[in-house]
Amino acid sequence: MNDAEGYFRANSAFFAQALAKYIASHALTPTEAAEKFGMKRNTIIAALIRGRFDEEFEKGTARKYTTDSGKNIYYLTEEAMIAVFGPKKEDEHGKTS
Repeated sequence: MNDAEGYFRANSAFFAQALAKYIASHALTPTEAAEKFGMKRNTIIAALIRGRFDEEFEKGTARKYTTDSGKNIYYLTEEAMIAVFGPKKEDEHGKTS
């Protein structure tokens, strides 16, 4: 194990907490992500169901919560959206959605 690995392991709780705070402050619902990226919400939901965000769930840049009634609630970061769909689309004026 090198020095960086040892440092990360020794401080893993800190990094996990920092990541959770980051996600909470940058999380988007599928509806918000669709608006921000100029997409249809159903496209994002289909990608979630088909497993296109699985790597993002593992990395922690996307989260899935299942309610007691069995409903899935998703939270996505911009990083997760870019990883799955690429950068935001620009309009005819060069502005991002």
